[in-house]
Amino acid sequence: MAGVRYSHSFDTWASVFHLEFIYTDPYAYMLSTPFASFINMLNTPNLKQNYYFIGYPRDTFACSLGTKFFKDDSLAISGDFTWISRGTHGLYWDYPLNEEERIKANKENTPTSPVENKFIISLGAKWKPLEYLSFNGSVSGIFSFNNKNISGSTETGGQASLSVSFHY
Repeated sequence: MAGVRYSHSFDTWASVFHLEFIYTDPYAYMLSTPFASFINMLNTPNLKQNYYFIGYPRDTFACSLGTKFFKDDSLAISGDFTWISRGTHGLYWDYPLNEEERIKANKENTPTSPVENKFIISLGAKWKPLEYLSFNGSVSGIFSFNNKNISGSTETGGQASLSVSFHY
């Protein structure tokens, strides 16, 4: 994981720019049990167990570039672009047991194929006309190629949010 952040001020406006990278090995965090480090197990009311990574998912390369422009605490505009490239190795333990397959596995690089590529674009704004009141809005678009590591599967999606906040 690496990143750079830069801030700059103009008369009454200021800005923050960031660039971040992550790279995880195809076999990061893996032990021969679901109770391995960096994996959380959550029991649900229907007795089904849900597992998820606490840290970054393994077999992943990601890059994020973003900015935020703001004037005092009264107005802010932000934008982010993220590219996530995920290989086929997921949450469950799949390290090979025999020596020949282990030698091949140790030479694998992230991401393993078929590679899922996601592109996420987000824009947001905040306006605080009064000390105790602010209006927030954001919109995001998600484009996924080889979705869920299935060759040729393409998915798109988006989301939007609006909120009003009272501060006291």
